[in-house]
Amino acid sequence: MKYLTLFILFFVSIIKAQLVPIIQFTEIESFIDIDFINELHGFVVSNTGTVYKSTNSGKSWEEINIPGNKGVQAVTSGSDGIVFVAGFNGMVKRTLDGGITWLDVSVAELPDAEFTFVKRVSSNSLVVAGKKGHFARSDDNGAHWRVSQIGKENINNVVFTDFLRGWALMDEGIVVKTTNGGITWSPFHVETAGKDVKGIIEYGNVMMVVGDQWLFTSSNDWGMTWTTPSATLIPHDLVETKQIEQNVFITMDTAGYLNSYILESGGIYGYTVYTVKRPQRRFFGFWTKENYLYAVTDGPNVYTSNDMGKNFSSPIVTFGGRPIFSLQVISKSDYIISGNTPVKDGKSYGYLARTTNGGETWKYTHEGDWVNKEYYLSNGEGFRVLERSEEHSSNSGVTWSPLTTIITGVIISSQSFSKELGYFIVTDTLTKPRNQSYSSIYKRTGSGKTLLKNYPGTRLTHLDFINSLNGWTLRDSTQFNITTNGGANWRFTPVVTPLISSYLRFGSSSGILTTRSGRIMKTMDNTETWSLLFKDTTLRFNSIAAIDSNHLIVVGDSGIIFTSANGGSSWTSLNTRMEVNFSHVKMIDSSEFIVTSTKGGIYKGSLNDPWFQAGGEANQVLPENQIIGNFPNPFNNSTVIEFFSSESKDVIVTVYDITGRQVLSDVINANHGNNRYSFNSGNLNSGVYFYVLDFGGKREYSKMILLK
Repeated sequence: MKYLTLFILFFVSIIKAQLVPIIQFTEIESFIDIDFINELHGFVVSNTGTVYKSTNSGKSWEEINIPGNKGVQAVTSGSDGIVFVAGFNGMVKRTLDGGITWLDVSVAELPDAEFTFVKRVSSNSLVVAGKKGHFARSDDNGAHWRVSQIGKENINNVVFTDFLRGWALMDEGIVVKTTNGGITWSPFHVETAGKDVKGIIEYGNVMMVVGDQWLFTSSNDWGMTWTTPSATLIPHDLVETKQIEQNVFITMDTAGYLNSYILESGGIYGYTVYTVKRPQRRFFGFWTKENYLYAVTDGPNVYTSNDMGKNFSSPIVTFGGRPIFSLQVISKSDYIISGNTPVKDGKSYGYLARTTNGGETWKYTHEGDWVNKEYYLSNGEGFRVLERSEEHSSNSGVTWSPLTTIITGVIISSQSFSKELGYFIVTDTLTKPRNQSYSSIYKRTGSGKTLLKNYPGTRLTHLDFINSLNGWTLRDSTQFNITTNGGANWRFTPVVTPLISSYLRFGSSSGILTTRSGRIMKTMDNTETWSLLFKDTTLRFNSIAAIDSNHLIVVGDSGIIFTSANGGSSWTSLNTRMEVNFSHVKMIDSSEFIVTSTKGGIYKGSLNDPWFQAGGEANQVLPENQIIGNFPNPFNNSTVIEFFSSESKDVIVTVYDITGRQVLSDVINANHGNNRYSFNSGNLNSGVYFYVLDFGGKREYSKMILLK
């Protein structure tokens, strides 16, 4: 429910449309733990305390409702299907039916414990551990607990090699050992130099310990002495290590490296079997079984492999937190996005990603250097523009060859070139003020380029040509630079308006622009004069697309979507109720469109879906008995819960706090269709609350945040 937002679009006639996220998760989440029952059924935990479930090897995920969720931090499961989660306030929950129902088996003796680790030791035994040295063990699946406090440092991991022998790995390089199942613990010497310990492996007389700040050390005499292989000193935090074969182990680190090592009686040999790199991804945990390896990262992302990490696919790619710079729609099912991360350590990283099945799955086609855009013509001919070069493909992107190289300056924008005709803009730098910079207009000629015009003291950004003669560029986001003879001559128009964000041409003379200051303007004489179609300075428009010159769609910050059916003479504002900033919009066909957000979200909408009714009122068909959401959220004192009911009947609304305590129960005399229920917080404290609507046996739930 949380990730499906429904709204009404009024377009031409009154039409209902859905804006459906291709990317399922929020833009601020990261996955911090993962565990699978088998290669099909598994669970991930996000840093928001939310648990998700997959039944198809991670191809799709659904949120699980855990009553009394106090912030889940870890998950563990077994081949028998029993799953445990653990979190704050000593919380431990158990499910036997894949997350449909949960039994509370919390550690009552440790009500203030913050458990960040849970692991099953055997079919009946499990351990939980976390901050401030809190540890607990149960040998009857949570019915009873034996608790202890192992020092004051945080416990990062607990490893048992059998029922009785185990280690607790802690901050500040502390490792303690037990030989009696955790009843007592004794110090275990490891040369960790005070670095946080995350993983340990024992194979015969050989041991390997990994952790933060390059910590990688091994021993071949049962821990009496330790050595650090120099080749393993990678400047990243190691997450953990796992055994994948009898003497083969893998590690993952927060910078996206996966390494495999071989342990033999004499020590570590051939320790880098293969390395897989995922730039700008922080690995937080992984699960292995036979050849399967599933890993979770920030984003959030779930990487999957069926050959133990030699090759990865990423069926769920969120691009969360990574700005999307461009969006290309090749066909109804084929889209390409590009983006770049902020400069880090003097270097920027770019990515290209493509879907060929309408967004169901995505694959990175490029990760590395700064990139602007990748696009394809109808015959499979492709181009992609990097920071200082253009590349060409004649086989739909299977291979690429250099086309044009820029020695000085950079192609700064995904909108700085014309794909079919070969025009592009080069700017010297982005670090200087605009009046100390320069931009040049080039045309690609075979494998070379021809300088058409150089403009010192200004910066050109957008560029487009509608044919070989008629083109334009945007200067300093305020005025247009026009050519009608293929770039031989150019003219600047008077300043049109500040902060122009997008411009759409229709033929040789007409066009519409949007601004980041809430304006929509139209020209009928090739930018000589302009008329104001719409103005609201509180809004920020970022992109415009069109079915034709009459039917337009504009998107912007704070979930803005505007549509027009008459060439911009009048506009309808669509309330998406989404607190995301839309960056690009493209039409897929005459009814469907794609929207991207500034932080990596991708959404698909339809202007003409099966629920259309010609004339009269829109038939708002929603899934039977569904919560639409509460608005505002977060809220102060009061919020309105909106829901759809399939018939007129009584609906019970119940509100719980984060501990599972009921704070409200009420009955709503709901009508068929959309309903609204006003909730007043009264004297409730700030925090996270869950509300449940009971539609006569079918229950729907959602989350709301109270901020006073």
